[in-house]
Amino acid sequence: MNALKHVAVLTLTALVLTGCGGPPLKVYERDDQYYIDVRQLGEYVSTVNRLQLLEGKRVVWEIRATGETAQFGYLSIQPGDNPAQFSDAYYGGYRTIVPSTNTFRLEPDHEYVVLAWSGRGWPSKASFRVKTAKLESSHAS
Repeated sequence: MNALKHVAVLTLTALVLTGCGGPPLKVYERDDQYYIDVRQLGEYVSTVNRLQLLEGKRVVWEIRATGETAQFGYLSIQPGDNPAQFSDAYYGGYRTIVPSTNTFRLEPDHEYVVLAWSGRGWPSKASFRVKTAKLESSHAS
């Protein structure tokens, strides 16, 4: 039985190492921008053939590679309206699946999930919450 368990662990490890999972994925906020970062080792682009941004179960934005494969390192989005077309691919290109309009919107104080596929297997997943809009204070002189 131990030999069978050992084979199962080795098989699972091989599947993970051969790319059955999605690309590296993290989302971070800087200066009111949210960066979707898929770089390997912090600097090399990754193959991302499909990317979805969800709010709950609703797909807010989805792009897919126009060919067999496409690559990028990171992209930024912000609260409010964002262009639905992504044209900063390092290699290949992307077409917008959702929305059918030219923009999609990130709402303050909403939770979002990013899913990224590299072509086969399971997607990588990361989530983030858009901060509440900052209130500008005005001082009477």
